[in-house]
Amino acid sequence: MRSFYIYFFILIGGSVSSLVLAGSPIISAGNMHSIALKVDGSVVAWGDNAQGQLGNGTNNDSSIPVAVSGLSNVIGISAGYNHNLAVKSDGTVVGWGVSQIVLGSETSTQNILKPVKIEGLTSIIAVSAGNSHSMALKSDGTVVSWGFNSLGELGNGTTGTVPKTPALVAGLSGVIAVSAGNKYSIALKSDGTVIIWGHNRFGQLGNGTTKNSLSPTAVPRLTGIIAISAGKSHSMALKSDGTVVTWGRHNGGQYGVDDFPKFSPGIVPGLTGVKAISAFRDHSMVQKHDGAVLSWGGEGHFKEVPTTITGLSEIAAVSSGGFHSIVLKADGTVLAWGSNSDGQLGDGTNQQRLDNPALVVGDLNLGKSTTSPVITPIFAISNDRVFAYAEANFPALFPGTAANNQYQQYTYRFYPKSKNYLGIDTSGVIYILGSYTQNKLTTIGSVVNYKNAILAWEAIK
Repeated sequence: MRSFYIYFFILIGGSVSSLVLAGSPIISAGNMHSIALKVDGSVVAWGDNAQGQLGNGTNNDSSIPVAVSGLSNVIGISAGYNHNLAVKSDGTVVGWGVSQIVLGSETSTQNILKPVKIEGLTSIIAVSAGNSHSMALKSDGTVVSWGFNSLGELGNGTTGTVPKTPALVAGLSGVIAVSAGNKYSIALKSDGTVIIWGHNRFGQLGNGTTKNSLSPTAVPRLTGIIAISAGKSHSMALKSDGTVVTWGRHNGGQYGVDDFPKFSPGIVPGLTGVKAISAFRDHSMVQKHDGAVLSWGGEGHFKEVPTTITGLSEIAAVSSGGFHSIVLKADGTVLAWGSNSDGQLGDGTNQQRLDNPALVVGDLNLGKSTTSPVITPIFAISNDRVFAYAEANFPALFPGTAANNQYQQYTYRFYPKSKNYLGIDTSGVIYILGSYTQNKLTTIGSVVNYKNAILAWEAIK
């Protein structure tokens, strides 16, 4: 239900060229299936296929990865409960699985067994597949949504109506990430604030009430956020200082402490140094800067409080599923654990592995990830100070002095020796792209809110 990419455009020979390549490895766990993006821009899937989640033209489950039919030039993916989305390098989106969710139409009832283009979507840079609706982030920072709308999850001020095509969520701008949950939606803005709407029976909107919201509203007193993730009825957010806040339903340890439901965000006790978060259903997971992976919540076999998963090292990414978890290692291999009734662990069996991560079989060709540099947090309130600090303090990462270049909303510098870009857009969001991030554009902060933003250099540790 996660995954977001942000394009970084430069002018080459009079044309716009995207520096976000198809070589960015991504994993995404769904309810009882998993998908992964390969370095060649194709996608593989494994696990439950009752609604066509594997996208290979059949309804047969698979305990090993299989190719999703006809996909190429993919730069981002998201696995939902029973459908999946993929963003292509041309800014279009394809989907497969439960048809009414994929297409956003009440007229289609057949499951979609192979990826189809979702009409009306252009300039898309990120997608999020939820339970029964979908979200997409456009390059201009606006958001579109489609699918079912029983409790206001589409954010259009109504309920019940299933739009025939994706529609803009009114009043949203400056968004850098989206996450679709179970009948509710979250958006992260470049200033570190969080906007949320939809179902709120369990306080998952974080506004201190249990009243649904049909339109986007800010989560009160929540600032300094650099990542978001929506579960079934609970929400997670990562702060720039490496702590994690959670709120919403608590029927299985979702927010990491034995307590009653939280209708407002609260810090997960004892959890620091976090660099990535992931929520799905009643399950939460984090990756720490020191390489540790912790998991909690869930139904039956997960923990009430954050618990370290043993036997993991050199982890590059994490993704929590409905009843299982998957992690991407720096060498491009994938490990999985949890329920395996439909082959969602991808190890060639249906054997459940509660505390023993198994290697997903086959040559996934997800590519190798390099260890990101450690950058000391700084404060800055101008673009020039960001560039100057980077050049002065990290000569290996940004060697020499590169000319300041501009293209439309972006200011960037290219450092030929290390083949890295450092960029800032007009909203103050800071990006890094190059050899240290394996050509994966990484948002590392914002100079709009200097107290929050440059601390987010820590996000790429």
